Amino acid sequence: MYFHGARIDGLKTYEIARRGIGRTFQSVKIFRELSVWDNLSIAAMGRERVGWEPAATAWLERLGLDHLREDPGESLSVGQQRLLELAMNLVVDPPFLMLDEPLAGVHPVVRQRIADTIRALRREGRTFLVIEHDMAFVMELCDKLVVMDHGLKIAEGAPETIRRDPAVIDALLGRRRDPALA
Repeated sequence: MYFHGARIDGLKTYEIARRGIGRTFQSVKIFRELSVWDNLSIAAMGRERVGWEPAATAWLERLGLDHLREDPGESLSVGQQRLLELAMNLVVDPPFLMLDEPLAGVHPVVRQRIADTIRALRREGRTFLVIEHDMAFVMELCDKLVVMDHGLKIAEGAPETIRRDPAVIDALLGRRRDPALA
C-alpha cells in the first residue's frame, strides 16, 4: 500500500499516523478512564503535535463535546465516544482519514453531526475512506463508492451508477447466487 508515493504497509501504526493518516475503528478506541481533554492530549502527544490545545478546543466545540471536556470517556454515549475518537484524529490535522463504520450505534443527531463534519472537511480538502453499511449516508457523502459483498468487490463507481447496479441491488436485498437460496 502506498501513500503519497511511499510504501506504508509494514509500518507501525504510529509511523503511518505520523505520515498524515488518521483512523477510527469499528469498535471505538478511546481511553475510557481518562477525561475527554486527556484523550485529546494523548492523541496530540502521540503524534508529536505541538500547540495542539487551540485545535482541540475548536474541535470539541465544533463536534458538540465542549461541555464534556472533563468527563471520563466511559461516561459518554456511544455516539459521543465516536465523536471523541474523531476529534482525537482531527486535533493532529491529518489530510487523510479512514473511518470504519462511523455511524455504528449512534443517535440520528450524532449521525447528522458526523455527516456535516465530513462534508465540511471534504470542502476544506480532506480525503476520506469510509467503511459503512448505511447506504444513504455513503450515497450522500461520497463521490466514488466501492461495494463489497462477502469480501468481494461487486461494484465501483459514482453513487448514481451504484444505485442502479444489479449486483448491488441483489446484495442489498439479500438475493444471492447461492444455489441453496435458489
